[in-house]
Amino acid sequence: MTRLWAALLGAVLLSLLQGCVTPSATSRAEVAEEIALKAGFKGFTLTGTYFTLQGYANLQEHGETAAIYIEGDGRAWASRTRPSLNPTPVNPLALRLAAFDERANVIYLGRPCQYVDLTSQPNCQVKYWTSHRFAPEVISDYGLILDQIKQQTGVKQFQLVGFSGGAAVAALLAASRSDLSALVTVAGNLDLKALASHHKVSPLSGSLDPADFASKLVAIPQVHLVGEGDKVIPPGLTKRFFGRQAENPCLSVQIVPGASHQEGWIDQWRSFKPYLHDCR
Repeated sequence: MTRLWAALLGAVLLSLLQGCVTPSATSRAEVAEEIALKAGFKGFTLTGTYFTLQGYANLQEHGETAAIYIEGDGRAWASRTRPSLNPTPVNPLALRLAAFDERANVIYLGRPCQYVDLTSQPNCQVKYWTSHRFAPEVISDYGLILDQIKQQTGVKQFQLVGFSGGAAVAALLAASRSDLSALVTVAGNLDLKALASHHKVSPLSGSLDPADFASKLVAIPQVHLVGEGDKVIPPGLTKRFFGRQAENPCLSVQIVPGASHQEGWIDQWRSFKPYLHDCR
């Protein structure tokens, strides 16, 4: 009886510890809400053809350029082989960075199926935060939502700032739009094939690869920030993406000392001003 009780107690403790490690989707959404409200952002949702995106905005000037921050992949996987049931991020780093942006118009966009009630989103299938996270329909919906933002706010131009997988979304958007003044990436996933090869995993079968579209970005000013200690997307993994923009005079790659994939960016962002001037 004593052994049985000890086994049951151990199982309960393990369950509690696992619960502490991974907060619920509701509590993760509440964390994002708190960060946004504290920074003076107001929440909104916009719907494309396939997905509803949760966003937060701090708009102070009508008709000016807006910085659009796009979140990373969030909690896409529960383990190396098991997808998460909800991709809402535990640490919404792109939102934290947006909160430090002092420009007049700053908008944050989550990724498909993050923060929203999945039971009300019929297209929120696991593939959209795993193999199809950069699918054509995902990028198309972001394009539609940017158009809605322009119509509703009077904003005329965007500067895209993408973190991790959000950088892939931003780059793919930049390849198909003419209303962008700049592209900034933070620990960006910009070459899916190279990343899959490095980690010895299968490529994302249903996704577009930003490296395949890099040559269409040669006219856009860019700053790409890479963490010196990033083991998820190490420096040097995006050579193909940058190599296809050899003629871009406004492309800068900066290795950030002390930064890993998730850590070390907040302090950098306090001093780094992602305001790109016309280097041409």
